[in-house]
Amino acid sequence: MPLISCKKCSATTSTEYSYCTNCGAPIPRQAAKQARITSTPLLVSSVQQRISDANGRLTILREALGYYRNSLLLLVPVAVSIVASLAYTEAFAQLGTIPSGQTLTSQAAHALVDTLLFGIMPYLLAFVVLNFLVTVGLLFMVGCIVREGRCKLSDWMTGIRSYFWRILNVHIVFIFLFGLVLGGVATLLLQAPLLLTTIASSLVVTLIELLIYFCCAAIILDNANLQTSIKLGINAIGASGGNFGILYVALFFELLVRWLVRYGFNLSANGPSAGLSSLSNFGFLNPQTIATTVLSTLLLPLWMIVIFILYISAPKNSP
Repeated sequence: MPLISCKKCSATTSTEYSYCTNCGAPIPRQAAKQARITSTPLLVSSVQQRISDANGRLTILREALGYYRNSLLLLVPVAVSIVASLAYTEAFAQLGTIPSGQTLTSQAAHALVDTLLFGIMPYLLAFVVLNFLVTVGLLFMVGCIVREGRCKLSDWMTGIRSYFWRILNVHIVFIFLFGLVLGGVATLLLQAPLLLTTIASSLVVTLIELLIYFCCAAIILDNANLQTSIKLGINAIGASGGNFGILYVALFFELLVRWLVRYGFNLSANGPSAGLSSLSNFGFLNPQTIATTVLSTLLLPLWMIVIFILYISAPKNSP
């Protein structure tokens, strides 16, 4: 538990208390919260020691599973994210899609663009904002778990208030990079089989997602600014070595399988119209959509915990 110094007697007291345990003087609530946000991780050394002793990736996974199992409050933002995702999917479905097997004519393409811009955009914006708030709060809750061994539901809102803008800036930087890279990939694979395009897109999305979360770990655990968080995050990735590679492969296959199962593209077809003409499965609340949404959202806190453990285990990021 983080400690704070009493202004009256200079004794240290846990932020869990609203008064000094030495002299009884009250501790301002805001000061206690700030000490908790900026404190050095207390469990880092023990986690590092166990990972070093085992010298194995299974230890990291066991640590992460143990944190997740003992912190069921993480399921609250997860449940909000699942409901929001399914609600958005249903709203998308109500706007209509292209019947399976039909050719995408110019008129149909224009109608699809109008639907995307004017029908789906409000739902999309609402979903993106809510999902981002869930992510920011969830990241801070995970940071509290790794730092202190536990979290509180109120940490969700504390994380949003304390880290919203810095985490938003990290997302903006890497999403811009993602757009450039994915645009290049789409240009190179314009007439390639859809399976190849899907694999390439999954590789890029997975890498950007990991970069974002490693930088967020620096923001949460080291209270870093944007520039420093990028530097620390990349250093942690380099120091993680094979562990990062295994995590990358695991997340890549999870994303690829999710896309293939959920959207059911005609993977043998070529060109951009192949994906659009296969939208008959997109957006509907079928068993595949529900299963992939629930499973991927439940796995998200686990991946975050693994990333935070890898971050604090990196030599250059040790306190």
